[in-house]
Amino acid sequence: MKTVRSWAAAVICALTSITLISCAGQRTTYLADGSKGYAVHCRGLLNTWDSCLVKAGRICGTRGYNTITEDQYDRTLLFGCKSSAAAAASPGH
Repeated sequence: MKTVRSWAAAVICALTSITLISCAGQRTTYLADGSKGYAVHCRGLLNTWDSCLVKAGRICGTRGYNTITEDQYDRTLLFGCKSSAAAAASPGH
């Protein structure tokens, strides 16, 4: 009986950890102009709106990105990476 309780406690702990940490997820999509875009969802108790912005920065790197839509309450961000020429011409994201 003690082994079953230990096993159950370990499973509950693992599921709780996964729920709390649930990492920022991304999905590749296409934008209205036909270019490649990304939808990022940053849910979970340990993720913040900044998690979405960091994820976008990592995906696009030094080129930066253009925000298409954002919902800070739901922590979702739709964006497209800037082209290399556009990134060199304009500062910003």
